[in-house]
Amino acid sequence: MKKAAGIVIGVISIWLLISSLYFYDGSRYEISKYEGKYWLHDDVRAFTIEKDGQSLQWDRRYIYSYGKSGFVIIDKKDNMLRVLFDRKTDEFQKNSMTTQEKRFPEYLQIISFSDMNEREKNIYHTLQNTSGTYKW
Repeated sequence: MKKAAGIVIGVISIWLLISSLYFYDGSRYEISKYEGKYWLHDDVRAFTIEKDGQSLQWDRRYIYSYGKSGFVIIDKKDNMLRVLFDRKTDEFQKNSMTTQEKRFPEYLQIISFSDMNEREKNIYHTLQNTSGTYKW
């Protein structure tokens, strides 16, 4: 019985270690779950970028989020947020993001659709048409 419990604990420990290495890239941005909803945070600025977002996609350098804040492009290497507001963007989030842009213009930019490259536009359309909570 003790041997089986030790094996189970060992397997769980290895799984936790591997999953933490896979998802943590040393970035200041964190995706977490709180009260059943996924949140996107900037740990350095202590700023919630998105809460209860609609959809999310990421690669080694960028995080793309579409939700109440609009379409958010996070450049993890340059620590830069770019935000596109659209007709679905929540007014409270617009005000919050606009305030953050005024406080930290080197960190956050409000952009227009024409400011995005083709890849970003394609991701925007994909995430905009994805319904439900974050896709994992």
